Amino acid sequence: MWIKPPSNAANGNIFDFFLFQARDKIKYEGVKKMETMNMQSLKHNTLPFRDTIEISDVIGKKVLTSDGEKLGKVKSVHMHPRDLTVEGIVLDPGFFDANQFIGAGYINSITDEGIVLSIHPVTEYVGVKVFDYTGKEIGKVREVNRSKQTNTLLSILVDRNGQEDILIRADYIATAGKNIVLREPYPF
Repeated sequence: MWIKPPSNAANGNIFDFFLFQARDKIKYEGVKKMETMNMQSLKHNTLPFRDTIEISDVIGKKVLTSDGEKLGKVKSVHMHPRDLTVEGIVLDPGFFDANQFIGAGYINSITDEGIVLSIHPVTEYVGVKVFDYTGKEIGKVREVNRSKQTNTLLSILVDRNGQEDILIRADYIATAGKNIVLREPYPF
């Protein structure tokens, strides 16, 4: 059976006509498959409307650490432009401190009451007391050194009230929270 190529086929060449027809079929089937995949993923991941939260309702709400300490308020929520997922938030800690970005990996839950983190940010250790293994107070944390913008603690600088400050690597720290306790007695 002879199929006459349409007049818009490339210069009436029958080979080009079938080539374009095959390409269009592949495009159509590819788009159809993508639409099916997108609909399945949307159907699978979409919550009922009553279980969703408006981003505008979260702005200005409190941000809590994993142990319930208030860090500040939500200044903004950042979304992935294509996936429409939360990428993180900007924390407004208050008048004197700089805003901080907190990635989605550190967020435990988002509710209309605020945001609860899955961590206690290491930046919050500034000002906490440092004790050695025996319970002797060494001083207070003056500065926290972390790996880039992550929550991985590298070291702390301890203010020893008039004596020379000391730098303590993270591997010397046994516990950190409301206070920091070292693994060994001081001096080491």
